[in-house]
Amino acid sequence: MDGLIDFVVKHRLGDIASVAGFLLSVIGFIFTISISLRAKRAAEKARDAAEEALNGFAKFDAAAEVSLAVSTISEIKRMQRQSGSLPLLLERYSSLRVTLIRIRGTIPSSDTSKHTTLQRAVVTLRGCEELVEDASRSQDPTAAQRLVRINRSLNRLMDDLQAILTELRRQAGR
Repeated sequence: MDGLIDFVVKHRLGDIASVAGFLLSVIGFIFTISISLRAKRAAEKARDAAEEALNGFAKFDAAAEVSLAVSTISEIKRMQRQSGSLPLLLERYSSLRVTLIRIRGTIPSSDTSKHTTLQRAVVTLRGCEELVEDASRSQDPTAAQRLVRINRSLNRLMDDLQAILTELRRQAGR
């Protein structure tokens, strides 16, 4: 046994084993860091993919809401041409305003043009709703004619919403 110990001491095998152990520890540490970085990149890619999927769903949902708003505008225009539907018309205007506000909440705040369009639409609808309410209380026969003129504003609003809908569908289809 003493011969073995003398051999190890003479050839400095203890020092060589220490250096080899140190080098293996360093290589293992580098390997561990490398795997950690790969795992981090994979997690970031998964997070980005999940966010993109959620954005796609949000755009799809917003597109469905805009479609509902366009349909409601068509219904309002039709109802304004008919007499006797003013109470129901007020409910449709209110419902449409709520829908537009909900849509505005789903559009990213960085998209200022859509936000501006939707805000303008809400304000326009509030004015139209007030005119309808005044017409429902009035016995003036020209009140119905004023309601038909509101359809021009609704047509512009409908065109703006169609443009938003087209853009949302294009973005959701990516």
